[in-house]
Amino acid sequence: MKTLPAQVAQLLNTKDVPDIGPSKRQGVLSEKEIEARLKEIKSTGDAPKHWNVIEGLIYFWHDHLDRAHSISQEIKSVEGSILHAMVHRRE
Repeated sequence: MKTLPAQVAQLLNTKDVPDIGPSKRQGVLSEKEIEARLKEIKSTGDAPKHWNVIEGLIYFWHDHLDRAHSISQEIKSVEGSILHAMVHRRE
């Protein structure tokens, strides 16, 4: 069984890194695929304190900026504010 960091790292494994702009890359996971994988990861144990930040970052990494934006707006912390700013930068 993989550890949580290994499972998250696997979700971040893409052929290319995101562009600075809002463009969509080929080879990224769909929102449904991400949702299913995150649900699977969460079912294996307790989610860490900042799980919502991890979720937002994964959607951000896979170019789902609207979803990442929605998540980041709900996070009332410095980490949420940073994610929110990153989303706006790419937009």
